[in-house]
This record gives sequence, structure tokens and C-alpha cells, in this order.
Amino acid sequence: MPAVKGSPIILGLVAICIFIASKIVYYATPMYECTGRMKLEDANMGISNTNLFKDFDIFSHPNKIIAEVEVIKSPELLKYAVSKIPIDVSYYRIGKIRTTELFKETPFLVQYNMLNTNLFGKEFHINFETNGIYQLIYTYKDQPKKITGSFDKAIEVEGSKFTISQNKPILAEKPQSLSEGPFSFTIYSIDQLVSQVSKDLDVKELDKDVQIVRIIYKNPIPEKAMIITNAIMEAYIEDGILTKKNVAEKTVHFIDSQTNKIAEQLDASEQALEKYKLSNKITNTRMEVETGLKKVAEMKIQLSNIEMNLATLDTLNAYVNIHNPEDFLNKAPNYEGYGGLLYTELMKRLKGLQSDKKDLLQKYKPESDQIKALDEKIADVVQYVTQNIFNARKSMEIQRNKIIKDIHESEKFFVDIPTKEKDLVILERNFQLNQTIYNFLTEKRTEAAIAEAATLSFHRIIQRADLPEKPVSPKKTFTMLVFGFLGFLFGIIIVYVYDAVSSRIKYKDQLEKASNCPVLGDIIHEYSNGASKSDFFSLASKLNLKSKKPKIIAICSGVDGEGKTFIVEKLSKAFALMGIETLAVYSDLRDKNRTQDKGFEEFITLDSNINDCILAGHISKLHIMPNGNVGMIPEAIFANEDLPKKLQSLKEKFKVIIFDTPSFDTALDAIPIIKNADYTLFVFRSNFTKTNLAIEPDLLKAEYEFENINLVLNDVQSFTKMKKDRGIRKVLTLFFNKTIRTVKNKFIKN
Repeated sequence: MPAVKGSPIILGLVAICIFIASKIVYYATPMYECTGRMKLEDANMGISNTNLFKDFDIFSHPNKIIAEVEVIKSPELLKYAVSKIPIDVSYYRIGKIRTTELFKETPFLVQYNMLNTNLFGKEFHINFETNGIYQLIYTYKDQPKKITGSFDKAIEVEGSKFTISQNKPILAEKPQSLSEGPFSFTIYSIDQLVSQVSKDLDVKELDKDVQIVRIIYKNPIPEKAMIITNAIMEAYIEDGILTKKNVAEKTVHFIDSQTNKIAEQLDASEQALEKYKLSNKITNTRMEVETGLKKVAEMKIQLSNIEMNLATLDTLNAYVNIHNPEDFLNKAPNYEGYGGLLYTELMKRLKGLQSDKKDLLQKYKPESDQIKALDEKIADVVQYVTQNIFNARKSMEIQRNKIIKDIHESEKFFVDIPTKEKDLVILERNFQLNQTIYNFLTEKRTEAAIAEAATLSFHRIIQRADLPEKPVSPKKTFTMLVFGFLGFLFGIIIVYVYDAVSSRIKYKDQLEKASNCPVLGDIIHEYSNGASKSDFFSLASKLNLKSKKPKIIAICSGVDGEGKTFIVEKLSKAFALMGIETLAVYSDLRDKNRTQDKGFEEFITLDSNINDCILAGHISKLHIMPNGNVGMIPEAIFANEDLPKKLQSLKEKFKVIIFDTPSFDTALDAIPIIKNADYTLFVFRSNFTKTNLAIEPDLLKAEYEFENINLVLNDVQSFTKMKKDRGIRKVLTLFFNKTIRTVKNKFIKN
């Protein structure tokens, strides 16, 4: 319902926001976007991976796409790009609301010789007059300046020279364009242009593994956006070619200088090697050394064999010198291989003689002639063996001495070999080193010369920037929708906030409009003791004037917190002060703050004496009946059949009986009291009770056919009692005074 009721406000705010959005879109500077794409060189695949082009571009390296993106965005590359296009002077047409930048449509052109760098980025206003005269207006060092000049004539501006001329092709198409001013222009330095381009430039890689880069640039001038985007891509390719060419040129120059030095060193090392070989008669030192070493090794092997044979013969000689022939014969077979064929035959002869001796010993005694003759033969053979060993040893010693002599003679050849070999190795090493360096430099010079001559690049533009037809911002439809939604949202918020703030009953006249029941009175807010006394006396007088008979007055409300108990206390006191016997009955049996005294519960349910259930008030004529303390459920007490009779008995003793009943949102306990009451006061609290609750007394009256229901507005602010006192000054004054009282009560008293 608040939204329905506030729909005019909501629709009005939506319309206002859409109107504001349309003006923003209309007057906002449009931005045009251009997109270009480049495929970067991939050194690992494609045409640049062939051997031929690898030789052409010896300075290429595997591309890192992220590094190349940073190169494209670098200030140095942007400087190179913007220096190739005429965007150093920006022209503007100054309108009443916005300033529009001109590009090729400018009716005038500016040429300059900028000697004063402080003029870069400064705005110059120009007003064209008749006969080719113009006024140049600018500010320099916080001082306004004005210079008068004419077309095609140079003027001096703070040490610099400007020449302003007509753009004749544009003036031929639009003769009146000079009168569409005023105009202005700004001259930018290269660094300022780079800064401007960097703000609206976006370079992205499609994927880290794909060598494709997307370049996006935004500018208010569509043609300018296209030119700058293409210029950046072309500058990147040209910069790559130029960089490689410069490196190749420097490399060729360096290699040439180094090749001359190495050639001289190579010639010197060749002559030194040749001279050394001739002086030392060296043909092939390595082969000679290998042959000599092989000969010495063979002789040393022969010497080792002779030494082993001599050692064996020495051992045999030691055993042969033993006089026990039996022992000799037992050990002699171990050395059969060392004496040659003669020694072997002698050993066989000894074995035969030994065998014959054994056979004869079976027939003859050892002292027999046969045995002695055989022993003599054995002794002769042993002596011959001994002589043979001696002769063999002598011969071997002679051979050993000769071989040792030959070895010494052969080793004399190697005495000077280390020095010769070392010197020769050093000379050959120097020669080989110089030869290798010379060959390497010659090869690299050829490659560098090829790279210098091959002025090509494997980067290529796969999508050039086209002239954009529509701006990317501001987005008209989106902006209108957003502002329309914001208007709708703010309208809803305002309506509901207003409803939340103002949908509470504040004034007596507001309550009279909201309900059909009569409003009997309103009670002022209790700022201090006795502040609302006159309101309660007025209310008591109205009730008393309606009837002089004893009366029961039921005080009820729709929700808790309306101030029923406060009304009961103050109203009963007012009746008592008027000299009327008054009884205040607290029949809200659901109140947690209950006393232990007998009261309403005992009076209704038990045959208690009425005087036992009534307490004396603090003033004369005022009597109080508390809640009681029976402990029964409230529904059972209010449903008691004796309730009407008991209430009538109270009229016999008191002129006015005022009942404090529970609120209807708590229970319906007040219904039986209202049925037997003469008057019912339905209490509302100012700025507390919601407006939609004002209909409850009407519903109660219609449902139960109650009569004499009157309304009372409680806790009314003093300035709201009269419409003329509801101004903003009164509100602020009340708020200020209330704040001061709250601070005093909470902080000063504490």
C-alpha cells in the first residue's frame, strides 16, 4: 500500500532520473574504441624457424609474450609512435556546456617553434575577428595575457614563435566555421602525449602460449583513435627492424676490427711454429716419441725376463751347492723349466740313474762296487748341472748388462723431449686458438652482414584498426536503465521511509480522521511533575459532565506501551481532587509487577469483604484495588458469572471506578470489563501507535456492539497540540531542549 500510495512520487523520481541520464548522455564526451591485433614472431615454429631465416636474424630470441606486451606499452615505443603522427596540437571548440575536440575539422592550423617549454600543455584561447585578425588569450605565471595577430604571420609568445593559418580545405567546405567559435588549442610535448596515450591504451595477450597481442585504444576522436592504434603497431614492427639493423651494423664493425687483430696474431703464430720446427729438425715429434718409447718398453720387458731367469738360477745354484744329492734330486723337478733343453735332459739322466740305483740297492749293498759306480755317475751329472747353471747365469748377466746399456742409450733421446714438446704444444695451441677465433669471426661477420641486409620482420599485423562508427561510452541504454532503476529505488526508499516516519499517529486531528470514534482529549507529554495536570482535569470534567451517576470507566489500548496505567493513575487522581469518591482498579492480571495484597482477583472469585480488597490512596477520596494474588488463570476470573454483580456493587460505594485493563494484543480480558463499563477510553500514544491501529476501536465497536468508546491521545508533544506550532523552528527547539535534558539526566546527575 505505501508503494501504491506513493506511486506518483516513484514515477516522478524515475522520470527525473531518466531526464538527468539523457542529459548526461547528451553532454558527456563520447569515447571511441579501436582494436588492432599483431602476431608476434615465434622463433620455435613457423617460417622464422627455418635455417635460412635463422641465419638472417641471428639476434632473435624465443619470444616471451608478457615481455613483448610491456615493450609495446613502454614509453620509449610510444614516443616513437606518437612522433610519427601529427597529434602534438589539439584544437577545441568551446561551447556553453561542453568543449568539443576537433581533429581534421579544425578551421585553423598552428605551427610553432617552441623555445619556452613552460608553454607545453597550456591552453590558448583564440577569437577570430574580421580581415584575418585574431586575439590570442592565455595565462602565464598567473597573469592574463592577450596578443593580437593575423593569419600566416609569426607572433612571439613568451620567447616562442607561433604561426596561425587558415585550414583552407575545411573553410572551402564550411566558410562560416571560423565564426562558430570561440576556439582554443593546446600544444603538447612528446612526454605529455605519451602520458595521454598511456591512460587510454590497453595491451593484452590472448593467451600466454599464443603469440598474438591485442591493442585497444580509446579516444574522443574516432579517426585519432584509429591512427594512434595503427601507429603503435607499425612502430613496434619498425622498431624491431631498426633495433636489429643497428645491432647488426655495430656487430659487423666490431667483428671487422677484431678480425684484423686476430689475422696479425695468426700470421705471427704461423711464422713462429715454422721457425721452431726448422731449427729443431722436427717433422713429427709425436710419432718419434711413440717409436722410441715402444723400443724402450720392449727392452725393459726383455730385461725383466732376464732378471727373473737370473733369480731362478740363483735359487737353483743355492740348492745345487747343497752336498746332499738326494735333496737336490727331490727339488730339482721344480726348476725344470728354467735350464733349457740341456738342463731338462740332465734331469732326466739323473732320474734314470736314481731309478737304477734303487733297483741295485735291492740286490747290492750301498758299499758294493756297482752302487759306488752308479753314485759316481750321479755325482758327475750333478757337477755338470752345476756347471751348466753357472754358465747360463753368466750368459744372462752379459745379456742383462747389454740391454741396460741399450736402454740408457735410448733414453738419452727423451731428455730434451719435454721441453721441445712443451714449446711445440704452446706454439701449436696459439696457432690453433688464433685460427679458431679467426674462423669464428669470419663466420659471424657473414651472418651479421646477412642480418644487416635483411631488413624484414616476422612480426605482422593481422588486424588493422578500423574507423569506429559508434562510441563505446557513454552507453545510452545502459545509463538510462541504471538511472531509471536508481530513480525507482530511491522512490521506493523515500516512500517507505516517509511511511515509516509519518505512519504513526502524532496529532489529535490525525486521530480524528483515522477513526470514527470521538476523540475525548489529548494528554501533553509529562516533561515535569504536573505538566499534564490540566489535561487530566479537562478529561475528568468531560466524563463527569456526561453523567452525574456512578460510572465505570474502562481504560484499554491496542498494544502495550500506550500508557494505560499512567492514564489510570492521573485520571483517578484528578477525580479525587475534584472531591469525587474514586476507585482505581488494576485488573491487568497479566502484569508481572504484582503485589501480594488482596485485590481484584479475591474480590471477584472469593467472598472477600470489599474493604479487605481496597487500599487507601495517598490523597483523600482516592482508593486503590490492586491485582490480587489468587493465582488463577485470568480467563477464569473474567469469565466468572458474578463479575457483573460485583462490578455493580462497586458503584454503590464509589462514584467513579476506573479499570486498568490489559492491551488487546496481549489478551481479550478487557472485553468483559468493557461490556459492564459506562465509558471506554481507548488510549493511543503520540508518535508511537501506528496509523493502521486507529481502526481497532471501530472494529471493536462493530464486532461487540459496544457504545461509548472514546479515544484519548497520550504523550502528545506540546508543539503539536496546535497546527500553527508545528513549524521547523519549533521542532528544532524541542529537539535541542530534549537533548539537553537527556544529557543532564544521564550524565550530570550520575
